[in-house]
Amino acid sequence: MINVKRFVMATVAAALTLCAVHADSETKVQLAKKVGELSWSNTITYPDILFKNAEEGSVIRISATQTKADYHKLKAYAMTNGWTEIGYGGVSGASFGNGEITMDKVSGTIIITLSQQEAQNLKKYGMALHGFGISVKKIELRNPEKKEGLFDLGNWQSFSVPASQFQDKDDFSIQIITNRSPSEKGATYFNIKLYVDNTNPWRTIYKGKVTSAAEDVRIQDDLIFLVKADNSVIYTPTAKEREAIKKNGLRIQGYGMLVMEVNTVTEKGEQIVAQGQEEKSAEPTAAKGTPFANHGKLHVTGASLYDSKDQKFQLYGMSTHGLSWFPGYVSEESFATLCNDWNTNCVRLALYPGDYAGYCNGGNQEELKNVVCKGIEAATAQGMYVIVDWHVHNDNPNKYKDAAKKFLGDISKKYASYGNILYEICNEPVNADWNSQIKPYAEEIIPVIRANVPDAIVIVGTNTWSQDVDKAAANQIKAYNNIMYTFHFYAHTHTDAMRAKLENAIKLGLPVFITEFGTCDASGNGGYDEYQTLQWFNLIQKYNLSHINWSLCNKDETASVISSSCTKTSGWTENELTPSGKLIRSHFRTLKK
Repeated sequence: MINVKRFVMATVAAALTLCAVHADSETKVQLAKKVGELSWSNTITYPDILFKNAEEGSVIRISATQTKADYHKLKAYAMTNGWTEIGYGGVSGASFGNGEITMDKVSGTIIITLSQQEAQNLKKYGMALHGFGISVKKIELRNPEKKEGLFDLGNWQSFSVPASQFQDKDDFSIQIITNRSPSEKGATYFNIKLYVDNTNPWRTIYKGKVTSAAEDVRIQDDLIFLVKADNSVIYTPTAKEREAIKKNGLRIQGYGMLVMEVNTVTEKGEQIVAQGQEEKSAEPTAAKGTPFANHGKLHVTGASLYDSKDQKFQLYGMSTHGLSWFPGYVSEESFATLCNDWNTNCVRLALYPGDYAGYCNGGNQEELKNVVCKGIEAATAQGMYVIVDWHVHNDNPNKYKDAAKKFLGDISKKYASYGNILYEICNEPVNADWNSQIKPYAEEIIPVIRANVPDAIVIVGTNTWSQDVDKAAANQIKAYNNIMYTFHFYAHTHTDAMRAKLENAIKLGLPVFITEFGTCDASGNGGYDEYQTLQWFNLIQKYNLSHINWSLCNKDETASVISSSCTKTSGWTENELTPSGKLIRSHFRTLKK
């Protein structure tokens, strides 16, 4: 008989009635003094203190009726700098699109489910409502209800089991008794993902053994797959995983599942039907003193990048060359040199879809994806931030849109718990109008990533080799927050006029990330220009712009930072660097990571 010790967790559902209040005197719109009829010029605001208990999955319930009007719409915002629309975590009881909620019934309740980022914004900034043809009767904030002994994982929700439940045990397995999720009744697949809790990001657990009496469970990559939701799964951790759980606790995440009971098992259970692979995995990024440990998850407010402490923050570092051609520089040793000797806090992984041997042009997709994964984990081990760069080059990004969705969806799902990844979705579009092609492309790709990582920073390329930031500034993406826009320069080719274009876009409120720059002419070979590079550095520091240099390789061209005669992939001496490499290393070493 299996000796088990049951533990359950309970929280109490809470409801908070919100009351309308005046915003501060600087607000430029007329504010309604009480809950009532909305118009585009009458805005009701709610202070941040009313949302102090908001969390991912909390719902805002708006009881309302239609008034006599041609249409019935409202918009809800977190009152960030520039105001951020909410509703992208889900809206029921009404239609939702382009940031607007349309009330289809004469009366009823509109339910807005908050994403993690939306909850955080409301807790910090408060909420505003305005609209037309709708009279608001009552508003409530309700937090997710967690019944004793049950936890609805739904659509990749998670919960934690404290370390105290494991500390008196030297040898244990974990039994998880499940059923179908009530919130995802239509689920066609059932997954569980286990983590060491209280690590940042959560460290995936998958190297152990999983068993099931029904013989219908397996581990693939870091996911436990179940054929049916009604199940009893036992996971036996490795010795290293067991010690980590005893120290930090366990976190359980999944899809389509209701966890009914979690037990510790102290004797061997059923037959083994699958075993995880003994692969080397990344260490937590929160090691003391690393960039990610110091700054945590990043977010965008206004035209600036901020860290988890709401301090303006600057990412900087090196971009790889094409991973199809120079994969040898993707290693913990290379990135350790960049982090520790070059003083950088970020690395960019450039995956070409279209060029020779690219991901969509004859390259081995499995091998290239593995290089990207290796790069993410190598950067994570150093506590660095990492940009996954879908490196569209000299092309319209829509040409590779389907492949981008699949690749970026796979990567963002695999590393959903990592807080140090940014996604660059089209490096240098050309012959692609911003309004009619690039922006619509981005609005299709972003939700693929956000389905897995709701608050991930997404960087969107701009037309003409990511130079036309003026076009993006005039028509920014409003449906999503945490969006930045790409600008590229090569110092000898792009001088005063291009600096003026960039500065104008920033003044218009565009959050710009220089994901690629060179010290030479735009071909990447010739025209090394230290003077113009230093002029660019002055502008970069003026606006605290994040910037990534091209490129980390020994290709025989001016833009490379490693001399072509040097075959080392880490630990480079000053004499093994090109003139560009020496300038870039010197610049990075002056910055605060």
